[in-house]
Amino acid sequence: MNKMESRVIKLTTASFKYGNLNLSSCGKEFFPLDIFGGSNKKSGLGHPITIEAEGIDKEIKTDIPTVAKTHSPRWIFRERSWSKKFAKLHNLKSGDTILLIRRSPRKYFITPNGKKQNKEKFLFIPSKGIPDLVTLEHAAHVVGKTPANIRYYIQVGRINKYDLSGRKILKARNGQLRISLKELKSFLYMLDKDIKRHHNGHLNKELGFYGLPEYERTKHVHRLHSYLGKFIPQLVEWFLSKNFKENDVILDPFMGSGTTLVQGNELKIHTIGIDVSEFNCLIAKVKTQKYDIQKIKNEILEAEKRLTSFSMHLFEKNYIQPSLFPEDKIEELKDSLMNEVKSEYLTKWFAQRTLYEMIYYRRLIKKFQYQDLLKVLLSRAVRSARLIPHYDLARPKAPIEAEKEYWCKKHNRICKPIGQLLVKIHNYSMDTVRRIEIFDNLRSDKSAIVIQGDSRNINLDNELKKTPLEDRKIDGIFTSPPYVGQIDYHDQHIYAYELFGFPRNDELEIGPQKAGSSKQAQKDYIEGISDAFLNVKKYLKNDAKIFIVANDRFKLYPEIAKRSGLKIVKEFHRAVTKRTEQGDNPYQETIFFMMKEN
Repeated sequence: MNKMESRVIKLTTASFKYGNLNLSSCGKEFFPLDIFGGSNKKSGLGHPITIEAEGIDKEIKTDIPTVAKTHSPRWIFRERSWSKKFAKLHNLKSGDTILLIRRSPRKYFITPNGKKQNKEKFLFIPSKGIPDLVTLEHAAHVVGKTPANIRYYIQVGRINKYDLSGRKILKARNGQLRISLKELKSFLYMLDKDIKRHHNGHLNKELGFYGLPEYERTKHVHRLHSYLGKFIPQLVEWFLSKNFKENDVILDPFMGSGTTLVQGNELKIHTIGIDVSEFNCLIAKVKTQKYDIQKIKNEILEAEKRLTSFSMHLFEKNYIQPSLFPEDKIEELKDSLMNEVKSEYLTKWFAQRTLYEMIYYRRLIKKFQYQDLLKVLLSRAVRSARLIPHYDLARPKAPIEAEKEYWCKKHNRICKPIGQLLVKIHNYSMDTVRRIEIFDNLRSDKSAIVIQGDSRNINLDNELKKTPLEDRKIDGIFTSPPYVGQIDYHDQHIYAYELFGFPRNDELEIGPQKAGSSKQAQKDYIEGISDAFLNVKKYLKNDAKIFIVANDRFKLYPEIAKRSGLKIVKEFHRAVTKRTEQGDNPYQETIFFMMKEN
C-alpha cells in the first residue's frame, strides 16, 4: 500500500439525502481488512478508521457495514452524520467529486476534489484580540503538518485552544475551535532549533529518526504489548541491514520484548534472544510465532464474544441471554470467580467489574489453542484498565478511587479511571489480529529462538541442541542492556505476574531502579554486564560484530568492554526524541560497535 494513495468519490443525491458516500470506486484493497463490520451495530462493528474531513473540527471514526445475507460490503461509511455538513461547508452539489486520501494504514483525509473552497466558512480572523487565530485545518496547511499533528500539540499542552473571540478555552463548541499561528510557529521553531542543536552536537542525524510517526515506531507486532525501555525497530533495521547478511545468526542477550528477533526475522536473519523474565519471554514468543491467521481471528473473536455476553449479563440490566447464564447459577459463577483471586494487588488496582471480567477471560483462555497469544492480549487490556490516571500508564505510583474524577493531562479534560475491561478487550482484539497478519506477510522462515535464562551463565550449546541453529557460531550481537538505575523490569508488568502467577526473577535483574545509581550500584552493574558478555562471547565467531545500545551517562562501557575482552571500534551517538515533542533536551544514547580483542 502507498501511504498517500487516494480515491475519487462522486457525490450523488443519496449523499445529500442520507449522507451516503459511494465508496465502491475505492475497492477493498484501499481499506484495512478488518474495517468491514456486520449489517448493523448489533451484529458487530468492524475495526474503525479515523477520518479527518476538511473544515470539520471533530475526527470521524467509522467502519463499513456489510450486507446481512452475502456479507459483501455496502460501500458506505456507517458513521455519516458529518457528510451533509461537509458538503454544505464547501458548496458541493450532486455530481461533484471529493478526494479520499489515505495518510496511514488507519488514517484518512477527505477534501473537495479540485473545487474552489469556500475559505471564509472555515477560516476566521477576529478584528479584536489575537489577530492570527485560524482553524486547525488552515494551521496545518500553513505549517506543513496534518490536523492530527496539531491536535496532538494541543493535547500535550504545547499550544492553546481559543474560541472565536480569542479567549483561551478548555473545550470548544463544534466548529468554533481556533488556534494561534504565532504560538504554533514559535513552538515548531523551538522544536526545530532543538533538533539542529543536537545535530551540531555530534549526534547522528540519520539515527535520530526525527520525522518517524508513532505508528511506524510501533509497527505490526511491536505493539502487541507495551514495554518500557525498548528501542524502535528502525534502529535495529539500520544496523542489521548494513552489517549482516541473509542467513546470519544474531544474538540478543538482553532480549526484552523481542524487537531484535522480530526485525532480524524480517531481514531473513536467524535470531536468538535470552532474558531472565518469564513474561518478557512470553511476549517475544508470541510476537515471533507463526500462526494460522484465520484460527487466531476465530479464537480472539470468540473469546471477546463470550466475555461480552458474560459482562453484559452481569452488569447491564436490559441484557438478556439466559441460555448462557441461568439466573440460579449466576451468583455461583461470581463466587467461583472471586475464589480464584488470590492477589491483594488485583483487588486494590482494579474496579470490581474489571476484576470479574479479567478472571472470566483468564478462565476462557484454557479453551483455546493459542493460549499464549490470548494471555498477552489480556495482559495488554489489563494494563490499560487499572485504576490509574490515563496519563500515568507507564509508572503509576498508587491506584485512585473508582469513578473519581480528575484532570487528565493526556486528554486535557476531566476524566475518570476505566471501570471495565471489556472496552479494552474490544479495542485490542482485532488490532491484535491485524498486527499479526501484517507481520505474517513480512516474516521469513528463519529461526527466532527465545530462551528464558541468565546470560551470565547460560549454556547456549545445550539450549540450541535439536534446533536449526545447533553447532552454529554466532555472527553478531545487537542488544540494549538495562540502563543502570532506571527500570525495575518485573515491576513494570506486576499486573501480569499477579494475574497469571508467573515466577519472578527480580534478583537476577542487572541495574534495577530499586538499586539506584550509586557508586556501588555502578560497580555491580559493570560486573553484571561484563559477566554476561564474557559468557556469551565464547559462542561468537572471531570476527563477530557486537552492537550495544546504551545510555552511558556514567561512562561505564569502556570498563565493561575491557573486562569482557572486547574493544570499542566505533561509537554512534543519537538523540531519542521525546514522544511529546517538548523541544528540550531529548534523551541521548550511544550505540557501541565492539569486536573481540585479538
